[in-house]
Amino acid sequence: MKKRRIMALITAAAMAMGLAGCGGGSAATATTAAPAETEKTTEAAVTEAAEAAKSEGSDNWKVAILTGTVSQGEEEFRAAERALETYGPEHIVTATYPDNFMSEMETTVSQIVSFASDPDVKAIVMCQAVPGAKAGFDKVREMGRDDILLIAGTPQEDPAVISAASDLVLYADEAAQGDTIME
Repeated sequence: MKKRRIMALITAAAMAMGLAGCGGGSAATATTAAPAETEKTTEAAVTEAAEAAKSEGSDNWKVAILTGTVSQGEEEFRAAERALETYGPEHIVTATYPDNFMSEMETTVSQIVSFASDPDVKAIVMCQAVPGAKAGFDKVREMGRDDILLIAGTPQEDPAVISAASDLVLYADEAAQGDTIME
């Protein structure tokens, strides 16, 4: 029960990170939420997860965040940076996938596997699930790391395929956003 509570709070933190860094959420939220409000939401969710872990007697947890570089999406990169500054390297691990991710998928897979090699990592968040995410997530499961929550934001691979490999997919129907924005 304790692990479920911690994982639920980590999920909430990851979802907030996804909304702040990846532009997910409803069109109304994206257009009306001020950046400072989004940052507060993200920080509050991660703080809640940290406090829950401490109250459960466990301070050995990390959330790994894989983003694009600044040239690909500065918001998600900066959100991960802020999480690292706020909670420190003992709880947040960050990295970027390559700018040329289509031809360097093995680098993305290697980074995901590297995250999973740390037994304290309890969640891997990919702000954008670029090609290589599914293969990386499959390798994590092959390692026997069923305790890691795998979160994919904005799937760049077939949504059905990445959904099967992930525990949580954010922003899974980007095509429908055209209608949502108009509404």
